[in-house]
Amino acid sequence: MSIIITDLCKTFDDNEVLKNVNITLKDNSIYCLMGASGIGKTTLLRILMGLEHADSGSISGIDIKSISCMFQEDRLIPYLSAIDNVRIVLRGKNNRDEIRNNLLSILPDDSLDIPVSSLSGGMKRRVALARALSYPGKLIILDEPFTGLDKDTKLNVIDYILKMRNNRTLLIATHGTDDANLLGAEIIKLDKNIN
Repeated sequence: MSIIITDLCKTFDDNEVLKNVNITLKDNSIYCLMGASGIGKTTLLRILMGLEHADSGSISGIDIKSISCMFQEDRLIPYLSAIDNVRIVLRGKNNRDEIRNNLLSILPDDSLDIPVSSLSGGMKRRVALARALSYPGKLIILDEPFTGLDKDTKLNVIDYILKMRNNRTLLIATHGTDDANLLGAEIIKLDKNIN
């Protein structure tokens, strides 16, 4: 079933951030949400996740419990390892070896068993990404997942995303048209005139 966003509006004080936004996200598809900084991309994602309430409009076809998300902030548990940060969203259903093998696609082996607080910013981003992709949600939301990654690492991460998404709907907020092309994504352009 498609996720349908209808006539969504959101205003903060006198600032109209979203006005009559209409988007349909088809099952098993990949979308890149694009637009200038401050246009409302993160606000739209937060409404989808149930973290903000729209002033008007509706969203159908998704339950917030079936949404997995990678935020702009990593939101990792600092004293846990990369493996345990991923394992926590699986509630013990996957074994450590399976998680380790998946993480080795995007992180060096010596970074997997130490507290994530000791990892670089780029490594933390990749742990947060792996955690989001591991959660068994119907919709995966990634908010600026490529921030701080060099070109080779980004290409590696894109391969990982495509491998781990398992035909689930993917919505990525990004600034790069190249990212959309590499992901094979349809672009959703958010601007002040959207309706």
